[in-house]
Amino acid sequence: MSSGYLLIPVELCKYAITNHIEDPLFTFLLLKKLKPGILKNNTDLKNQLSGIRDNSTKTISRDLKRLIDLNFISLDHKTKLMFIKSWSDILDTIGAKHETGVLINPLKIEDAQAFCAGAVIGRLVNESRQNYKRLSGLTQKRHAGVLTGRNEFVYRELSNRAFAEICEIAVSTAHKLKSKAFRHQYIILKKNKRPIIIGNYHIDLDIESKKEFIVNYPEYSQIVIQDGKAYSVESDLIKSRMIFKKSCNFI
Repeated sequence: MSSGYLLIPVELCKYAITNHIEDPLFTFLLLKKLKPGILKNNTDLKNQLSGIRDNSTKTISRDLKRLIDLNFISLDHKTKLMFIKSWSDILDTIGAKHETGVLINPLKIEDAQAFCAGAVIGRLVNESRQNYKRLSGLTQKRHAGVLTGRNEFVYRELSNRAFAEICEIAVSTAHKLKSKAFRHQYIILKKNKRPIIIGNYHIDLDIESKKEFIVNYPEYSQIVIQDGKAYSVESDLIKSRMIFKKSCNFI
């Protein structure tokens, strides 16, 4: 593993999104990088974290208190020493067992929400791709000579609704987080449209008749028209730009 990089459990990123603790998690990752184990909770540490995160020491103090409440760190009030919990202890605390980690240097994180969203979305689309490969492999064995194009493996669909359900957040929040992950280059998005075929015929459509068509065919609620042909707008196709690794030994 490259110097300065941490392998962070993706389930912890999901937990942060669900419980709206992305910023405290960011502070925790910085603590892990600075000195995993024991740190002195003093003004120097808060100033250092404040400088890295470009926010106030008051915000850092609030994050540290939240981390103590979450039992991610423990504080000896007499000595002011903070004990940074191991990944395995934290996974036990939040009841998570997933073994996939995302590799990141915490100093390169600019937006905690974008990072957490990128990690969760990346794992989901990667798992979808792997499942698709396995299913395609079975299909190829049953139907010899039928090969799947390589590019079909790269991008996978993930709807805002599916992302929202997995993270237990509103669909509007899921859309916002996905957009942040894209802007911060954790994921690549491609617009996804499919020809509207009715009776083996690719439907012709113009702007004037679009509204009437949607009334008659409500299953096509989002439509774009290109060269006089109707296309249904589907969930974005997504590719992750992050590095994931399997690990049974988060420490």
